[in-house]
Amino acid sequence: MKTLSNVTIIYRSILADITAASGKFSRLVWNQTNCIPTLYVIDAAQKTREFCIRWNTMTMCSLAKLPRWDGIEIMIAEINEYASACGTYLIFQQLPDYDADIFETVIADLEENIRDISNEQKLSTVVQNVLLKWKEFFSISSDLKFSLEKQQGLYGELVFLKEYIELSGCSAVYLWSGPNAEIHDFYIAGNAVEVKTSSKRTNTVIISSESQLDQSNVAGDLYLVFYSLRHSKVDGESLREIVSSIQQLLNNDLNVEKEFTQKLFKTGYLVEKGDLYLEKFTLLNTQRYLVSSQFPKIIRSDLKNGISSVSYSLDLAVCENYLIDSAYFEENVLKNGDINGY
Repeated sequence: MKTLSNVTIIYRSILADITAASGKFSRLVWNQTNCIPTLYVIDAAQKTREFCIRWNTMTMCSLAKLPRWDGIEIMIAEINEYASACGTYLIFQQLPDYDADIFETVIADLEENIRDISNEQKLSTVVQNVLLKWKEFFSISSDLKFSLEKQQGLYGELVFLKEYIELSGCSAVYLWSGPNAEIHDFYIAGNAVEVKTSSKRTNTVIISSESQLDQSNVAGDLYLVFYSLRHSKVDGESLREIVSSIQQLLNNDLNVEKEFTQKLFKTGYLVEKGDLYLEKFTLLNTQRYLVSSQFPKIIRSDLKNGISSVSYSLDLAVCENYLIDSAYFEENVLKNGDINGY
């Protein structure tokens, strides 16, 4: 069953109590930890949401310093609707063409962070940090939902991560570099691993740049791990399910759990919105390749001046001479890395 955030529950209760076709309907909520009042507002006509925090303009940062993105309007205004909570408020307003679920997700994160501060002097910094985090998120993904291709790609990286954790321990999370916009998906004791997937009958993969299979930018060896998958709407394992299984392997290590959640966030995946990722995958086969100098590829040194950002298809059927077995890969790559030194 889907767990609703406190923010969603409040907005739904307001919607249920709307008694007119126009106007704004609101709830006042006092933070019991720091006594900061917040207002939850819904416009009856457009069904758009607002979230308002009492804001001391003398001590808080200026409006211009707050990070923002398309879909949310941020403003400062006086609100005197409630006698006990009159004053100046920072107002977050959902624009009409912006998804309510996205707005509520951002506000839920904001509300949770505000709830934890001890006094309003920290409010300005907390708000700035939360908004900056979400601005970065939406620079990666404009929506909460993933395409099939993006879900499949992330699933492949998580399959590798899970196998690595099971073999070497939960600190393997720190060696997952894909979410950090690194060239390769994993860096392990000087070696690098690139993960590719396909749910088609052919073992053809997309290489997204001239650097991705360039072993010259790796101190040790470069490996390509390929997962052949079956895709289904009803049968297999979803992103939410594999994320949950990895979380169970982390042994309640709060630092590693935080690292894992933050890296998922950088990919555009939200743990609390796992029900959005509905595609299911079944692992059919795994192939591992050593990307040597003779391995079929396009690298930077092959390109003429002025040519860059090359993307190409690679048929792995012609790469059989570079296959390595799982035992070799485990002994020489996964077990060879100093996982505690990251």
